[in-house]
Amino acid sequence: MRKVVIGDRAVRAGRWTEREEFLCPDLENKVLGLVGYGKVGQAVAKRALTFNMRVLAYDPAPNLVTAPEGVEMTTMEDLLARADVVSLHAPLTPGTHHLMRSETFRQMKRGAYLVNTGRGRLVDDAALTEALRAGHLAGAALDVFSQEPPAADNPLLQMENVVLTPHVGGDTTDTMYKAIEVASQNIMDCFQGRTPVNLLNPKRWTRRGRAASDERDPSSTHRHGQRQQNIIVQTRHSVLFGYA
Repeated sequence: MRKVVIGDRAVRAGRWTEREEFLCPDLENKVLGLVGYGKVGQAVAKRALTFNMRVLAYDPAPNLVTAPEGVEMTTMEDLLARADVVSLHAPLTPGTHHLMRSETFRQMKRGAYLVNTGRGRLVDDAALTEALRAGHLAGAALDVFSQEPPAADNPLLQMENVVLTPHVGGDTTDTMYKAIEVASQNIMDCFQGRTPVNLLNPKRWTRRGRAASDERDPSSTHRHGQRQQNIIVQTRHSVLFGYA
């Protein structure tokens, strides 16, 4: 909503006094609609509440979600009709492909904004372009795209009311280090017979881990584990220095 890109270009061009061009709505008391209320959606809600926004959330599995005070779980249709900003945090599945299309854009409030930091193909690019050109949507912020990188002739690249970033919404120096550490630790856990963190199928891991343990030569376990740990530690250090 804050016209940062337009303001940046204006300052560089020496247009300091055209302040009416940079006016934008307050966040306070505006309605944020979160499509997908998993860990990311919940983290966004927490931040939005500090700005005194009103937060709506829709999730395909509402029975598995407990919304805190200040967050109202609702239907997709109600969320689109009431939200000033719609932010996408849903996974890409056959059921969510082009979740945001001409029909759903028409259900949004006139003058609303769309934010997509989820998956590019949640959005029909052509329908979004038309909604922006028609003035039905005031703007969009996109970190993900149907095609990455987007084609040079994608009309969204030419629109001043669209802010674009190259799929880096979750990337910081700290998160890159953390990702390397977690991946390295998972590999070492596998080699040393420990259950890795973030395991999606614990039952299958238990069966495979037991079978591998039965087949392993007890006399070589310590030597094998130590060798693998040295390899992983060396790899971790190499990658860390690469990012430094």
